[in-house]
Amino acid sequence: MARPTAAAALAACAAVLLLFAGQSVAILFPFGAFFPVDYVPPTVRIFISDKLSLNVAVYDHGDNTQIWWKIPPLPSLIDGEGDKYWLVNVATRQAMTSPTGNGQQVQLAEFNPFDSKGLQLWVPSPPRPQDAGFYQIQPNTDDDSALAGLFDGGDDVVHDGMEIGINSSTPVTSNNLWMTLNVIPYPS
Repeated sequence: MARPTAAAALAACAAVLLLFAGQSVAILFPFGAFFPVDYVPPTVRIFISDKLSLNVAVYDHGDNTQIWWKIPPLPSLIDGEGDKYWLVNVATRQAMTSPTGNGQQVQLAEFNPFDSKGLQLWVPSPPRPQDAGFYQIQPNTDDDSALAGLFDGGDDVVHDGMEIGINSSTPVTSNNLWMTLNVIPYPS
């Protein structure tokens, strides 16, 4: 996997299982101004059903890059109902952002709870009994797509370093089923 230049890394990072395609410098959202005093959003790791030893992270195999804040929006900031949430990386404080087309990698961008396009919001699909608690994580903007491990070339095996993006939500497969598990204690 090629490493981007410093300038490209500042622009955006593409998510991969246990790796992001590049390192970036986070532009810090003023969390203290948006959330109540002493509030720490719930932290989770995002596991793929096909290989439980792998979880979504930013570039690095350890520390807070594997931990995400799962932040539910205030009802006044979103249209409609449902369990929508932002996925904000604890280490970079950047939000996972949905691309606009299938087969494209997700990106990290400055967390923006006021984004009118809703590209940073995610929606869990209802779990199915046969999926053992795993479910699809769909972009707020497209319920026909889902977060997925993107297979490269002829390799249809989930592996360390696999890029994460958006693909069709049908059929439901082991590379587009996820589970978010709480991490305690909550890193700040």
